[in-house]
Amino acid sequence: MLVSQSLPPMVTAEGNQAYCPLTQQNIVTAFDITDPDSNSTEAFFVQVSTGFVLGEDQLILTGNHPNITWSWDPMQAKLSLTPASGTTLYYVDIIDAVLDVIFYSSNINVGPKTFSLTIGEANFLNDHYYEFVPSQGITWTAAKIVAESMEYYGMQGYLATITDADEAQICGELSPGTGWIGGSDQDAEGIWKWMTGPESGTVFWSGGPNGSAPAGIYSNWNPGEPNNSGNNEDYAHITDPSVGPAGSWNDLPNTTNPQSPQYYATGFLVEYGGMLGDPDLSISATTNFFKAEILSTTASTSCEDEIANLQATANTTNILWFENQFGGAVLASGNIFNPVLTADTTFWVLASSNGCEAGIRVPVNATVIANETPVFEPIEPQCYGASILLPTTDINGIIGSWTPAFDSNTSTTYTFTPDDGQCANIAQMSIGIVSSIIPVFDPIAAICTGESLSPLPNTSINGIEGSWNPPNIDNTQTTTYTFSPNIGECIQTETLTITVLQETIPSFEISDICIGENIGPLPTVSNEGISGSWSPAPNNLITTTYTFTPDDGQCAALTTTTVEVNTINFLEIAVANISQPFDSNQMIAVNVNGGSGNYEYQLDEGNWQSNSIFQNIVGCEQHIVKVRDFEGCSNTAEASINIIDYPKFFTPNGDGYNDFWNIPCLENQTAIVSIFNRQGKLLRTIKTTNPGWNGTYKGSMMPANDYWFLVTYLDENGIEKQFRSHFSLRR
Repeated sequence: MLVSQSLPPMVTAEGNQAYCPLTQQNIVTAFDITDPDSNSTEAFFVQVSTGFVLGEDQLILTGNHPNITWSWDPMQAKLSLTPASGTTLYYVDIIDAVLDVIFYSSNINVGPKTFSLTIGEANFLNDHYYEFVPSQGITWTAAKIVAESMEYYGMQGYLATITDADEAQICGELSPGTGWIGGSDQDAEGIWKWMTGPESGTVFWSGGPNGSAPAGIYSNWNPGEPNNSGNNEDYAHITDPSVGPAGSWNDLPNTTNPQSPQYYATGFLVEYGGMLGDPDLSISATTNFFKAEILSTTASTSCEDEIANLQATANTTNILWFENQFGGAVLASGNIFNPVLTADTTFWVLASSNGCEAGIRVPVNATVIANETPVFEPIEPQCYGASILLPTTDINGIIGSWTPAFDSNTSTTYTFTPDDGQCANIAQMSIGIVSSIIPVFDPIAAICTGESLSPLPNTSINGIEGSWNPPNIDNTQTTTYTFSPNIGECIQTETLTITVLQETIPSFEISDICIGENIGPLPTVSNEGISGSWSPAPNNLITTTYTFTPDDGQCAALTTTTVEVNTINFLEIAVANISQPFDSNQMIAVNVNGGSGNYEYQLDEGNWQSNSIFQNIVGCEQHIVKVRDFEGCSNTAEASINIIDYPKFFTPNGDGYNDFWNIPCLENQTAIVSIFNRQGKLLRTIKTTNPGWNGTYKGSMMPANDYWFLVTYLDENGIEKQFRSHFSLRR
């Protein structure tokens, strides 16, 4: 047994792997030992601590390791590494050897395994250590005392407490015969408790062979136990391998009988770990092999010649697909397999790691539904121009669509494509087109409303008999009539439209006249283009109603119009200047006598207006004013007027145009005009009867500027007046 040391060694390992069945596979992918106090030990042990199957599983040291002797104990599932010579086993040799330790199982359906790698003889499991201490005939109480006096690298020993199946297996492997464990019902018959270790005081069974364990508590009694034979069997032990399943329990008295070798104590099981104050050790490490398994599969149902969708999930990095349960090549890899199938097929899927093709394959079924060919009732040849709908569902309920669209002009083969998901084939159907006969009729010209018309013929020009709908002609409105043949295939119906024209009422634009005014001939064509004649003859002396009679064939009605002949009213006018002479805005007003009182006014042949006042009259010109009666007949009265004004500028440049300045409106009277510069100096005095001022003073040309003038003149009443203003000389 190893003793405590100041700093125990540290063992580390990596190797959580999927096992490839029927192969030799390394139990670690990485391994190391570190120890600040030493570089060697006496022995090293590798054990299948969980999942071991006797007769199937084996650990083997491969490679060349001259400094190490190895042995395999299948009963304990333990591989021992010891020095080839002497008593020293160096860590560097252990590391090389462990990297070459392989596991092999002869079972293709191998389960998960845990490997413990430990310095020291104790067996490692879940941070606890276990060892069997041989001691023939030792009592349970003595074994308890001895176990609690033991330690392992500073960990307190105690009779083993078995709380799960993995502990039961490793303790069973360690026990060559009857071996005490820490359970007892010495305090109360039938109440079995763990009396040792961290679980001390925990009840794990109540009753005899037919008793029970508390919920969630593990128990592993041999069948028919505990039976308290002799009423003194108060202590639990691992059964002899010949008595019950490996690792199962039995109850015995404190002192056992050597005369019953199967029930004679051969030693006890010591467990280390979990006690208060135990050091946190790393003298062991574990790696695991897990069983590569398919976790789920999804079967597929697909149509013939379509892609199947098979799926699977696994606890490994890859999934392989096979055609057979055993052997054969890999068809595909991955979670999804999409073969194209023509018949039902069972594929086999394998959870794989690193390309391993060994293991249990799981069947995945692919169901293939045979494609059905759509069946349709045959369609007889159709007449040219016919309109039919091709059926979108066959007689068995297959739904789809046709291409191309139905063509009534030519014989065509159509393709039916079923909708997805119906497992149906494409189908075809040919439809012939027969030429149609069209009944022929002479067109009927348009008629006027109410005009009589012969009945429509019941036999066409090309000899087809039939009937019309509606049967009777309507001479009041435009109507389309349909001819339906009596018998015969591919004879089309035909239509004939008879247009009934509604009578148009002619309209004219004829104005009233003044008496004696030339009326002229009345228009013989209406605004609508209807021709005709009038009666009576035109009369310009009296109001007369005239009748227009349309020419034949125009569907037009008689119409009348009355031409008013109005008497003439005599107008008199007077025009007056209502502004002052020389005002900037010269205005005139027109006064009218006679007529209706509703007048229109015109100045100098301009536009007619309803206002009797005109503004901005140009001075020094003769203006003609006219007036007419807006409502009736009248003369056009006329008057003239001249407005006094002066030129606002002149340009004495010798071009013969506007070279002199004067007031021409006053040329009919001898008016005197005095011209001054802006300083008030008199430059020239002129008469309005003379040409005017030429823009000079004493023979010199005056500059361009404003000049003032004073004119003395007589107004329209002969009264002398004066007016002062200014004008511009421009060069």
